[in-house]
Amino acid sequence: MGKPCTRVSSFGSLSYFIEKNAPEESALYCSDCPIKDCIYNAQAFYLTHPSWAKYFHQSEERSVTDDLRHSRYDRCVFKSENDVVDHEVTIMEFENGATACHTMTAFSKDIYRDIKIHGAKGELVGVVESNRFEVRLFGGETKVYDISEAAVGGHCGGDIGLRNELYDVLCDRVNKNTSFLEVSVDSHRMAFQAENSRISGEVKKI
Repeated sequence: MGKPCTRVSSFGSLSYFIEKNAPEESALYCSDCPIKDCIYNAQAFYLTHPSWAKYFHQSEERSVTDDLRHSRYDRCVFKSENDVVDHEVTIMEFENGATACHTMTAFSKDIYRDIKIHGAKGELVGVVESNRFEVRLFGGETKVYDISEAAVGGHCGGDIGLRNELYDVLCDRVNKNTSFLEVSVDSHRMAFQAENSRISGEVKKI
């Protein structure tokens, strides 16, 4: 934004993935559960999403289901002792009058992260997992940019970018996009005040 955030307001809760909503006869672990057609079955999820299984499956000698059994990734989603909200909306206002809204929800058929930036002359729209974004000019054409070669690896290339940025700083090569401590402190204050707002129901100043 180029300007600090001045106010933040947030709404959300953990309302669905709690024990009282667990199906009858459900077990503590999916691997022990008699309800095999549950849409949140861990075995079904990790066998169809092998890229996510890498977080607990590291052995060639053991199967994904063997490593998954009775791990924290095998816990029933309704009985996992999770205390993180399952849906939340956060609204931010900045010193220059610009606003931003961040929405997080567990209730989505696909796992994805998208962004929309609205400007006076156009908008930028992208979905991280598609490795492309569009610049839509008002009264003009839409330009599509493919970033599949750049966006690979951890967090779609973000981890590699952070590593390279740190290396450049240590080598006294600083570019205009480098984010230093004062910016990181601001983002943490925004996150803490968003949580305070969610709990108190009040708009919080930064």
